[in-house]
Amino acid sequence: MQKSSAVTIFAVFLLSQPCFAEPREFKDTTGRTIKAELLAVRDDQVQLKLEGGKEYRLPLDRFCEADVTYIKEWAVKNPAPITIRGLYIEFDKTVDKMPAEKPTADEKKKGKVVPTNYTTDYTIQIKNNSDKDLEGLKVKYTIYKQVRNRILGQGGSSSEKLVELTGDEAIEFLPKASAHEISTVTAPTSSWEKGGKKQEPKEMHDETLWGVVARVFVGESEVRADSYPDGVINRVEAYKAKKEAD
Repeated sequence: MQKSSAVTIFAVFLLSQPCFAEPREFKDTTGRTIKAELLAVRDDQVQLKLEGGKEYRLPLDRFCEADVTYIKEWAVKNPAPITIRGLYIEFDKTVDKMPAEKPTADEKKKGKVVPTNYTTDYTIQIKNNSDKDLEGLKVKYTIYKQVRNRILGQGGSSSEKLVELTGDEAIEFLPKASAHEISTVTAPTSSWEKGGKKQEPKEMHDETLWGVVARVFVGESEVRADSYPDGVINRVEAYKAKKEAD
């Protein structure tokens, strides 16, 4: 941002709506003052926010010497989140139905349950579409499976839980314009039902895959997250929040 533009923004600040209840006053090199919330400092750009919600980025050298010292000290204690432009996550999956064993005549009489079983394998691609090589990435993934059991009829009951299958993989070096592929653990699912004849309670078991969430980290900082299908992250958060509320 050019210096003349920065001075203009400071003037706009002075004409803005009332500031935060506990704002900090900043001063630029020309003596103009503003009251705003310091949000982040990245690449010598200072991000400020007014009470009305407007955000501005100003060069660090537009602030007075005392504010530059304060901003630098604040930035050390509050590092800005790491962002990597051009880093993407893509998914694919393979579903296989497992062959079922046919029960014998005697087993049928005894009511043997023959479940329907599937296996699902996800593939996660970490794509570096940026113009820079990337180093020190770590990918963590979670596959979410809902398991429900129900007994229908008089005195029936139900229960359900969310099962998490997790894994991780380090990517030491990811060249620009390249991709790294990760194969997840296999996620099995099973469903079956039995009973329901002559006033006998009917039992049902069902396992449903919600999907997979992949998160990319640099050190302890999360730089990218995505899911397959879309919306799994919000769905899981809503489920856990409801469970805590109950």
